[in-house]
Amino acid sequence: MTGGRDDDLLAAAVLLGVMILFGSLAARLAVATALTRSLGPALLMVGFVPLALLVQLVLSLPVLAFLIWLARKARRFLAPDTLDDERLIAG
Repeated sequence: MTGGRDDDLLAAAVLLGVMILFGSLAARLAVATALTRSLGPALLMVGFVPLALLVQLVLSLPVLAFLIWLARKARRFLAPDTLDDERLIAG
């Protein structure tokens, strides 16, 4: 998704991190609802999670940035037709 774009590396990592954050929050809510068999206690359990998810986001940013950088470098070898390079267009 962000491997083929020219966005700032940190902005792309934050974008992926926020998507992972919302996915983790939804997954934790689903698990808490299944464990308690009620939405009320599940919402109370998940109410304390955002701080932990924020820490998870901050710690995962360097890893996500490295993976995006690696995907952008590998794109040159795995999908060279998708690059907007003048020699590819002219030739």
